[in-house]
Order: sequence, then structure tokens, then C-alpha cells
Amino acid sequence: MKTKIIMIVSISKNGVIAGMGKGYLTPWPMRNDEESFKETVNGKLVVADEQVLRLLTHRKLLKNCKSLVLSLGKRTHLPQSVPVAESVEEVISYTEKTSQDIVVVGGMEVYQAFMPSVSKVCISRICGLVERSTDSVYFDEELHNSIRENFHEIFNDVMERDKQNPYPIAYSIYKRIN
Repeated sequence: MKTKIIMIVSISKNGVIAGMGKGYLTPWPMRNDEESFKETVNGKLVVADEQVLRLLTHRKLLKNCKSLVLSLGKRTHLPQSVPVAESVEEVISYTEKTSQDIVVVGGMEVYQAFMPSVSKVCISRICGLVERSTDSVYFDEELHNSIRENFHEIFNDVMERDKQNPYPIAYSIYKRIN
């Protein structure tokens, strides 16, 4: 069975990636976005860089799934109990043995490394501006272009704001064309 690779990204109206705003905290307390995230990663292998994995662990968003850090040659400061892979190929090899699907959740270098192998992209666009700082990370224009050229949209919905969600959220799912 071929491993499916899904990319999840949550970005603000001004392009800041969730968890990459000022102070590396999730800059929007969006209950619906977190619930959608948990549903997507349930039972799968979540792959992230060290910073994103720490954020997701802190927010308790990784229940019912395994996680792995893709280091891309960078030194990690995680406990030895956290598995670390050095390449995309190593991650895929690991999951083919366990028949698990992969969910790629960031940062930018991890998104870029996995993009050629991704079969589905889930994007949450938070319809609000996020406070930016010099350490904010933005969704790369090259990745936007790759999604436009290689994927087609199979789902689009907007959840209006409510008591638990201060901004509307536009959800889109894209499937690889080729």
C-alpha cells in the first residue's frame, strides 16, 4: 500500500503561518481549526520541524497519532524518545513499514521538502490579520504556485465566526493532478 502524504497549513489573511507569528504562539485561538486539525491527524504520523512539534505538543493537539521530527540536518534539542528523521525518504520508508499515512504540518523547510510527494493539501485560511514580528514565518509564494499548478480544489467551505472562533475560516482541500 502506497503511503499517502497530506499537507496541512493554517495561514492568516496576511500570510502568517499558524504557530509562526510573534513569539511562536498560535496567533489565533480558533476552536474549529484545532478540531479540524485533530480529526485530520488522527491515527497518522505527524511530521514537523522541532519548533512546530513543540508547539503542537504544548497545545495538546497530537493525541491519537504518532509524531516525528524531520531535522534536515539541523540539530534537535528534543528528548531521545522523540523520533527524528534526516530526510523525506527516511520518513517514507518508516511509514511504508507501518502502513501509516503522513501528515506534514510545517515549518516551511519541511513543507518544501515534502511538496513533490504530497497527494493532498488542506489549507485553513483565517480571515483575520495576525500581529507580525521580525521572526514571523509566511507561507512561501513558491509553495502557493506549486499548489496552483499541480493540484485542483476538491472542497471549499467557509465557517463563520462565533463565540469560540473570532474570525471566519475558509477551508480548502486540494488533490494532486499529476
